[in-house]
Amino acid sequence: MSDKVQRQFVDTNILVYAYDRTVGHKRDHARALIAELWESGNGCISIAFWDAMIIQSATKLGCAILWSKDLNSGQVYEGVRVLDPFVAAS
Repeated sequence: MSDKVQRQFVDTNILVYAYDRTVGHKRDHARALIAELWESGNGCISIAFWDAMIIQSATKLGCAILWSKDLNSGQVYEGVRVLDPFVAAS
């Protein structure tokens, strides 16, 4: 395993969840994730809303993980693994 820190891409919908007071625990999870990535400096974001553009952006930025509610959690696209922050890790 490499000691190199992996960059992680956050889909814009996760940013929306972080500020939406009507989504309950999803808001807390989104806020914690964003805070963690901000503090570590490992987070990447884009204002792109189309899935293909988001995946391509994450790939171009060298991200290993893409946090998204809309894409299939666990799926790997061009070497970028999608994770849903609201699904319990197995």
